[in-house]
Amino acid sequence: MKDHVVAISIDKIQTALFEVVKSGTQEKQTNSGTLRSIMAASRKISRDFYRDVGIEGDTGEFAGTVKEILLQCSGVCIFTTTCAEDEISKRLKRLFAKFYRESGGKLILKYVLFTEDVSTGNGKLKAIQSA
Repeated sequence: MKDHVVAISIDKIQTALFEVVKSGTQEKQTNSGTLRSIMAASRKISRDFYRDVGIEGDTGEFAGTVKEILLQCSGVCIFTTTCAEDEISKRLKRLFAKFYRESGGKLILKYVLFTEDVSTGNGKLKAIQSA
């Protein structure tokens, strides 16, 4: 049986972190202040990203509908979901808009939706490679 596979990644991470460093330099922040800003930006990109998507916690766009997490690493997640295709598209668009708005256009979400048989290890690997 084929599942809906969703792959989401954050684009422009390095640019966003560079902006944090650059703004700290321009504002003559101390090294510790700049480091705190970088850590906060990094936390938003990694930990908060998974909450916003819904693969962690219970408030994200896909909370309660994630069937299986195929890959999860900093700024990237690939998972299967029980949602219908049109509902997935709506949720992805809302998530894109949220990240764009909150980062002032500095962070862009890239995503893809496709169907794949992930009932076997080879199927899971194929889905990850396809994303």
